[in-house]
Amino acid sequence: MKHTKNILKSLLITVMALSLLAVSCKKDEGGSKPTDPTPKNSEALLTDMLIGLGALPPSNTVIDFNKIVFDGNGGATIGGADKSYAKVKDALEPVLKVDTFNKEKITLTVNPTIPAAKPTTVTDPLSVELTFKANDGYTFDNSIIEGKKYQYTASSGSAVATAKLTLKISPQDGSWTD
Repeated sequence: MKHTKNILKSLLITVMALSLLAVSCKKDEGGSKPTDPTPKNSEALLTDMLIGLGALPPSNTVIDFNKIVFDGNGGATIGGADKSYAKVKDALEPVLKVDTFNKEKITLTVNPTIPAAKPTTVTDPLSVELTFKANDGYTFDNSIIEGKKYQYTASSGSAVATAKLTLKISPQDGSWTD
C-alpha cells in the first residue's frame, strides 16, 4: 500500500510538472504577437503618414500637410500654399519621394511627377498622384478597400494592390505667380 501511494504521488507530481512545462512553453516570451498572420495597412496609417509631413521647409508657410482635406472620392486638397509655384514645387520634390514613404508597412510605388511649370491656367491647382502599395508581408485592410479616401485597386496577376490619392494643391490667393 505504501509503494502504491508513493507511485501515485510520483505520478501526480510528474503530471503537474508536465502541465507546467507545457504552459511555460506556450508563454509568449517576445511580447505580444499579432493575432492576424497578415498585418494590415489602414486608411488611418496612410492619412497619418501624409499629415505627419506637416509644414514643409524651407519656410513653414510654403505648404502645410496639416491642412489636407479629403474629398471622399480618392482625392484631397491642400489650400493656402505659397503663391510661388517654384517654392511649392521645390518644397514638394524632396518630400514626395519613394524613400520618404519606404517604411516597414507601406511604400510609395513611384516618385510622383510634379510638373516643372505651373498649370496653364494660373488658378488651376497643382495635381500630384500618390500611389501606395503594401510592403511584403502586409496588405490593405477594409478601411482602404471599402473606404473612400483612397482609390483602391485590387491585385491581379503580377500587379500588386494599390491605394491611390490625387492631391490638388492651390495657392493661397487663388493664382500662381511664377
